[in-house]
Amino acid sequence: MTLPTPGGNCTVNLVIHWQDATGTHQWEPLHHPDADAGSAGVTARNAVMECRVTTRREDEYVILEHSLRMDVAARLVECVWHAATGLPDDAVLWHMTYDVWGRPGVTSARARPGHRPFWRAALMNPHTGRGHVCSYKLPARWMHTFSAAAGGFRIESRIDADVAAGGEWRNDVMALAFDVPMVHEPGGGRGLASSLAGPLSFHISRRHADDAAAHGAWNSWDYYKLDVSADDVRENLEAIKADETLRRFVKYIVVDDGWQTLDGEWEANDKFPGGMAALAAEIRAAGFVPGMWSAPFFINCNTKLFASHPEWCVQKDGAPYSPLRDMGCTGLWGDRYYLDPTHPAVHRHVRRMYEKFHGWGMRYFKTDFLSNPFKAAHDRDEADRGEALRFHDASGGLHQPHRQCMEGIRGVIGPESFWLGCGSIWATGAGLMDASRMSSDIAIYWPEIRTCAYSVFWNSHAHGALWLNDPDFLVVRGRDTSKPGMLDVPPEGTKPYSPDAPQSGPVFSVDEARTWAACVILSGGLVTLSDRIAGLNDEGMRIARTVCRLAGGPAARPLEFGRPLPRCAMKNGRTTLLACINWDETPAPALPRSCAAGVPDAAWTDAWTGRSFSTQQLSRHLLQPHCCLLLHTHPASLP
Repeated sequence: MTLPTPGGNCTVNLVIHWQDATGTHQWEPLHHPDADAGSAGVTARNAVMECRVTTRREDEYVILEHSLRMDVAARLVECVWHAATGLPDDAVLWHMTYDVWGRPGVTSARARPGHRPFWRAALMNPHTGRGHVCSYKLPARWMHTFSAAAGGFRIESRIDADVAAGGEWRNDVMALAFDVPMVHEPGGGRGLASSLAGPLSFHISRRHADDAAAHGAWNSWDYYKLDVSADDVRENLEAIKADETLRRFVKYIVVDDGWQTLDGEWEANDKFPGGMAALAAEIRAAGFVPGMWSAPFFINCNTKLFASHPEWCVQKDGAPYSPLRDMGCTGLWGDRYYLDPTHPAVHRHVRRMYEKFHGWGMRYFKTDFLSNPFKAAHDRDEADRGEALRFHDASGGLHQPHRQCMEGIRGVIGPESFWLGCGSIWATGAGLMDASRMSSDIAIYWPEIRTCAYSVFWNSHAHGALWLNDPDFLVVRGRDTSKPGMLDVPPEGTKPYSPDAPQSGPVFSVDEARTWAACVILSGGLVTLSDRIAGLNDEGMRIARTVCRLAGGPAARPLEFGRPLPRCAMKNGRTTLLACINWDETPAPALPRSCAAGVPDAAWTDAWTGRSFSTQQLSRHLLQPHCCLLLHTHPASLP
């Protein structure tokens, strides 16, 4: 099939992989002579297969819709597209991951990334800064992965669904764009993030990017962890009320993990003696909106529910399965199992949970570990999974029942509640959640900034198109930003649910705190304070207030493509911001030559120090390691 594109014709081939009633695997090529052919058929092994492909244009995109009909009952395993795009062998592949906790980024098109790319991908010509983009419309029913092959995309739609004789299977809608810019162009041209977001018909966010600043929050997790109490919440509520900037900015007070007795029972423990409904009423009386953390698919193996209904859990080798225990977790984390989202009883259980929370008066819901029931099935190739992992009913794929659980939550909490998803699956949360975390967990150590900032920049295409992005907490406490004796530092070690992720080393300096604060601003997304407010000194409070003033709006656009962490990024919103960051361990120019072409000649002022620079001075100014300039300019000074 030949698709006419602005950059010339693109040839697309399709192969269907299916199983007949005997379980025999078949591979069938479908030949479409051109984009207007409509449908093509093939007869093989006494089965007639008809495939229909339709295309239309929307701006620079070719929108492709695909359906399949067979005259025998069959199990569709996958369909494989190959789009010959003609890029050179040294093309670069940009990839997303299965859920928002994964590490997106770029790799050589000839190298296989550590995690397979999902949902959306881009191939870039490093010599021209232009390339090709493939985006599936989200939410999606099926799992789509990408790789580079023979000068183009190989796109695999992994289905694993049963189709009745004469029944029709419909693929998710795909958009292809060819020869589009991958780097932000001077004058506001499209870049990688804009192209990956897809055509306007793919934009389904409940909230506009400019809405993020209206949803400031304080959350208990980063400082208090599982030790949080009702008194801790009250202390921070009063500290926020006492500060004029924070009082105007913070809308939600959110109690994170640590309030409940056991996962699955979801009742307040003795650190919340009045119960969660009483605390919600206190928060509301103080002028804020109450919120809470929960994990709808967690269930503790010591609950009555687990003992009564082990069949509600994801199964392996005939018994409930805990990947966390497999990872070597013990105690609370090792006792956490996963409910199976394909089980109808789990759907009812999840709805009852959020009916209860909503009845307590909660109107901000942070739902965590949403992808974990399925991650064991998708973190590696199908051949490695084997048949050990079992779901109650995977005959229609895994994503549709997960989406139904998400729809159940939204239906119960209502349109007025604010919903933040964590560990969200791109395919099932888009358009339902108000916001989604886009990174791993931040912590007050330099390596964690680098890890989270990477996701902030490379996931910016979702902000305002699928939901509001959440870069994770704004934390600024450190050796230069905390009052004496009030810097809470967790014991050196690892995250309890990620044994390979150390959290240790020197805590934030003031420069590192400013760099992370700049990344939160550049995300355009949510700002959620998570320090003990009373523990911040004047400099710590000054950083927090600056973020509150500059928060929200569109995500920043990197001014270079070839580095994992961009050294410069531009954000155009109410105020034009230019961030210059030194990610390295030696001094470096604030404005490298590779970024200078995208920066207008203007007068800039650093938000942290008040120091002024011209664009030419930035090219000569040396930034110290781990430091950043967060520069703003008056619109009148722009050319």
